[in-house]
Amino acid sequence: KNACQIAVICYYRAIEEGSMKLSDILHKNGVFIKKEAISNKDELDFLITKIAKLTEHDKETIAQAVFERENKISTGIGFGIAVPHGRIKGWGTTTLAVLSGHQTIDYDALDGEPLYMVFMFISDADNPFEHVNVLAKLSYVVSEENNMELLKKAMNPDEYILAVKNMEKILK
Repeated sequence: KNACQIAVICYYRAIEEGSMKLSDILHKNGVFIKKEAISNKDELDFLITKIAKLTEHDKETIAQAVFERENKISTGIGFGIAVPHGRIKGWGTTTLAVLSGHQTIDYDALDGEPLYMVFMFISDADNPFEHVNVLAKLSYVVSEENNMELLKKAMNPDEYILAVKNMEKILK
């Protein structure tokens, strides 16, 4: 089985076990729709800053966790999507932020294509199951073309979150 298949299996198991949903960790103040092109550095800094403000955690600690992971291999997984993420000891509940509708001009995506949707999340280093669970759920979302079309059509944070919730209803 490939990594995507394993992620989808983890996702379905998590749903069966009643674990948290993406809509549980995505607040409308964490959804950003932008139309202008943006650099990779500016994009990551933007989301790190927003997560720091949302959670009242230290921006430098978040940046260190994200860049530590990003320096291993690009989280630009292809198909216009990136999932930068980090794990921080004592973080608490996972936080997810999304930047959508833009074009990233210099992200080192695995397929070399520009990005138009970035899901950044920070999780607690002491809760690896939740971290993998979020990765699995995001893998499911981005692996289904219909899901991505719904998300691309969202014009504001409320529409984006509604699209996420509608995807979750289909899986029940």
